[in-house]
Amino acid sequence: MPKNRIARIRILTERAFNDKQQTDEFLRSEHPMLGGRIPLELLKTKAAAQEVEDLLLRIEYVVY
Repeated sequence: MPKNRIARIRILTERAFNDKQQTDEFLRSEHPMLGGRIPLELLKTKAAAQEVEDLLLRIEYVVY
């Protein structure tokens, strides 16, 4: 899993939640808008990481 991909998603998550605990919880927990998958596990591929990024942008801008 590329470190720059992890770093980018971490930054986006921190920006979306503005809280370290919520950031960690989001990255390590199953999410219904990701089909019950865990965001950190999805960072292994570029396509799946894009799903996480898209979700974070929707969360940040409150678009569901």
